[in-house]
Amino acid sequence: MSRLFTGPVMMSFAALLASTGCGPTGTPANCTFTVQLAQHPGMFHGAGVPAAGGDYSVDVIANPSTCQVPTQTPDSWITITQEVPDRGLGFRITAAANTGSGRRTGTAFVGFQALTVDQAGTGGSGCTFQLIPPNSAFTATGGLGAFVVVPNDQRCGWRVDRTSTGEDWSTEASPIRGIGTAAIRFDVRSSTAAPQPPLPRQAEVRVTDSAGVQVGAHAYAQQ
Repeated sequence: MSRLFTGPVMMSFAALLASTGCGPTGTPANCTFTVQLAQHPGMFHGAGVPAAGGDYSVDVIANPSTCQVPTQTPDSWITITQEVPDRGLGFRITAAANTGSGRRTGTAFVGFQALTVDQAGTGGSGCTFQLIPPNSAFTATGGLGAFVVVPNDQRCGWRVDRTSTGEDWSTEASPIRGIGTAAIRFDVRSSTAAPQPPLPRQAEVRVTDSAGVQVGAHAYAQQ
């Protein structure tokens, strides 16, 4: 594969091929693709992986279903392999180990959608994050919780994970991973839905960077 194309040029190249009906795998121009994080519906643009190497999977919904999904990457350290998910098509984007101290960022194109691969270096992710707001409070009736992850670089990848103290009375935060600024949502159940721990109660949604280091937490309580 030619190494002359940068990310933006590759995007234009892919779009041009799609519009002319001559995609890199012979994909017809009337084919459209929805690419999302595996088992998590919604728009998805990429994620972070650790320096030791890592991956993430995406599900692709092709319309019509007979369309062949084009894939390509300009980065030699990224590979794209097809998987067989429960429904539709799936692809795994894998990054080789990064032996350098600094982070690196690459792109995988799946179904003409650019997916960012943000990989930490041996010296860490090089990213900082702000969580807005840093906490929230709920009454006994529960409700929708939300906060925004804001990195210093829109190519910075992150993960979110709810602490075990919230298991019985709140849902997992979603999306569970991504890149750049994003809204994170979760639900807090009514205290009348049993079985649940007694009020008051509290938990956190913790945010980690591509190096697996915790970079912040959104605390929430119900009373």
